[in-house]
Amino acid sequence: MRNQMVLRFVVAAIGLWFAACSGEEPAPVSAAADTVDAQADVQEELPPPDAEPEVEPADVPAIDVPLAPPIPCTKNEECATGYCLPTPDGPQCARTCVGDAGCPSGFQCKDIVGGGDTIFACVHPAPYHCQPCHADTDCAGGPAKKGRCVDLGKGSVCLQECGAEGDSCKAAGANCAKLPSGLSVCQPEGGVCPCPTGKTGACLVKNDLGACKGSYVCGGGVPGACAGPQAKAESCDGKDDDCDGQTDEAVAEMPCDLKNVYGTCQGKTLCVGAKTLCQGTQASPEVCNGIDDNCSGATDEGSPDGDGDGKADCLDEDDDGDGIPDGQDGCPLAADASQTDSDKDSQGDACDEDDDGDGVVDAKDDCPLAADASQTDTDKDGAGDACDGDLDGDGLANAADNCALLANADQGDLDSDGMGDACDADLDGDGDPNLSDCAPKQPTISHKATETCNGVDVHTVASFRGFV
Repeated sequence: MRNQMVLRFVVAAIGLWFAACSGEEPAPVSAAADTVDAQADVQEELPPPDAEPEVEPADVPAIDVPLAPPIPCTKNEECATGYCLPTPDGPQCARTCVGDAGCPSGFQCKDIVGGGDTIFACVHPAPYHCQPCHADTDCAGGPAKKGRCVDLGKGSVCLQECGAEGDSCKAAGANCAKLPSGLSVCQPEGGVCPCPTGKTGACLVKNDLGACKGSYVCGGGVPGACAGPQAKAESCDGKDDDCDGQTDEAVAEMPCDLKNVYGTCQGKTLCVGAKTLCQGTQASPEVCNGIDDNCSGATDEGSPDGDGDGKADCLDEDDDGDGIPDGQDGCPLAADASQTDSDKDSQGDACDEDDDGDGVVDAKDDCPLAADASQTDTDKDGAGDACDGDLDGDGLANAADNCALLANADQGDLDSDGMGDACDADLDGDGDPNLSDCAPKQPTISHKATETCNGVDVHTVASFRGFV
């Protein structure tokens, strides 16, 4: 039945074409159809279809009929056949056909509908082959594989995808080859496509910073220079400056100033939403923490540094630099390697205001290291008796002085009892105190002596002359 329809259509088309060439009115289509119907009546008397193989369009003998000129189109609705198909010369209305012989050179007679309905038309196997392009969408179409917009190094052109067998490339005079990307396409001989004058395509403007999309115009059969923006270092402007598909990525950080009432600190620029911000730590009041809080270039300035070692006391483990850690130092802020603590009050003498703990501050204590709340100073020499080595100031040390509290440089000792005369209450050692002894310096005369008949009153030192 399908052959009957095709024959009917061919007969009608031939009649119309001859009528158009002769200038005569074309015969009514119904007349040609009647002829086909008559033939159909005869065929209906033939055996059933399954008794003999059906004849395919390719088996129909070629009819040498001149081809009508192509009809350019932009959409299906502009074509009587209802199909606008891509060709190497641009979109054209589909030419119906019975076999390849009824198609222009390079075209194939193919079913362009499929399914239950069948329409055979002349189709080019690679309609966009080598055409300049900007994107894959410029290369869409063709019965075999999807068209691809591929840059062969001198600009982008349409190349048809192909399988390993490469059959779809033969009609275009190309070879199926694999690109570095892994895609297999119909590549022209030598890898170069002709470039029709005036056609434009995509290309890449390359430099050391990247490759930006541009376009070229064909002239003299070759692609012209690639025109487009040059890649440049990425900046914070919301644009893809280096043409890598990303915006404002890896923008170089630059120093910047963060100012406030406490000082000026240095930060680094940060690109956020196409705006350059200065990020960093703001200046703050200086405190003792080992940090330059106000960004003045100095650390912990104004904080005490007891030993002048450049490290503030708040961070120094030995504030006075005496080699004793502060936690063990009797005077953390007063150097005292000996750690002397006279009054054992856990506060070293180097910083204790009352070293002897007698309640008298050292500055007023006549014996700062010897407890003496009375502050007795016998010889009034400024050194209290508690610490004076010569209490009476007679030039003799207390230990060697027979009258330590009474000045007696001559160290006289009449009775040789070890107590100097200056402080001896019984100079002659007769047992009669000086105050009652009538002869304090005569040991034989005292109130305690025994009276004898010798003319001497041992009690009064009176002489009894003439007494025999």
